[in-house]
Amino acid sequence: MFNLKYILPLLFATIVSCNTQRTTNDGKSSDTNNSKYEKMEKSAATQIKHQPVDYSTFTADDNGFALKLFDIVCKNEPKENLCISPASASWALSMTANGASGNTLKQMMEILGITNCTPDSLNKRQRALISALISNSEETKLSIANSIWINKPLTVKPTFIKANVTYYDAQVKNLPFDAATLDSINSWCSDNTNGKITSILDKLDEQTMMLLLNALYFKGLWSKPFIKDATTESDFTTADGSTLKVQMMNQTFRTGYFGNDSIQIVSKPFGDGRFEMLFALPAKGLSLSEATTLMGQHYTEWRKRMERGVNVSLALPRFKVEYDTSLKDALKALGMTDAFDKKADFSLISAAPLLINDVVQKCYVKVNENGAEAAAVTAAVMELMSARPAMRKESVVLDRPFIYMITYTEASQSNILFIGKAGAPQE
Repeated sequence: MFNLKYILPLLFATIVSCNTQRTTNDGKSSDTNNSKYEKMEKSAATQIKHQPVDYSTFTADDNGFALKLFDIVCKNEPKENLCISPASASWALSMTANGASGNTLKQMMEILGITNCTPDSLNKRQRALISALISNSEETKLSIANSIWINKPLTVKPTFIKANVTYYDAQVKNLPFDAATLDSINSWCSDNTNGKITSILDKLDEQTMMLLLNALYFKGLWSKPFIKDATTESDFTTADGSTLKVQMMNQTFRTGYFGNDSIQIVSKPFGDGRFEMLFALPAKGLSLSEATTLMGQHYTEWRKRMERGVNVSLALPRFKVEYDTSLKDALKALGMTDAFDKKADFSLISAAPLLINDVVQKCYVKVNENGAEAAAVTAAVMELMSARPAMRKESVVLDRPFIYMITYTEASQSNILFIGKAGAPQE
């Protein structure tokens, strides 16, 4: 039985919501400057020509960024439960990269896994991926929203606005960074995550000149729901050997499975199977940290070797995770250093000397008998520089720390949207 009592809790969650409808809660200001950016936004939107792009060539690099980022966050975070959305972070950084130049741009492209590629090529690839991800069926809903909030004193170059409106459908707002604008920013986050992320910032620093936001929302119903009457109270053993009581969902079904001496990975599909949730249970004696490192090294190989149609007996605890973090140190550890100090070159945004003060993210994941719901918001905070096979049976009992992911799968490609760990599941 695949017992998720002990599964390595890794949730790489990037579920994006790509809404073409504009949020109306954007403040009451309609001054000349704001009108100017709205005109740029409308002008760029009318010029959009989205050509088909083979985004599959970027998948391995995307997952590389996701797994490396998750590994670093886990190593620096003592909390037993966490989740991040590498996809959300990737979109926020990609928008920001449209204003970067020189070594700043080079470092940003490298950590995203994009080398020998221009920002325009990256934009086209991201647009193709976003278009492929959007879903609004009865079984799965995935939406992505982007916005740029400009402090009223800052003058931004039209080319920067045009690129982000054209490829990311970014809403653009030019407002004084006061309490009313902060309320509008947080309302935008709530509106675009179905109320799961109600705020991203507690205050706006006087030095903050721009915010680039990505909001992602996903809700999926299992292709085969768990039967609620089969849910039982069970023990979950944490990393320190202590136990806690969880509501363990139980089901036997045919699905994708991979297993070796180090790990077991099982797939739980949503709807028509384009989206799925993966649960990774490390072997007894293998820590979550060790398992996370192995996932980073072997994920692509293990994913390709997953055998479909395996009869799996799965025990999975119901759980909910809410987590917020700064990604600044993790991004710097990955090699994106210049963007955060006075070496930053964001001259393609504005003539004013800008740097990234922080990249913050909030994430939400809930799993129960019916399916899963996940949301994330990422904010790049910019300020002035001065401041089917042979049938066999497997059992996976997730009754110890485990890793989990929500992924999008098309043909042989797979993109990690959300990723997290569950060391002590809670509802």
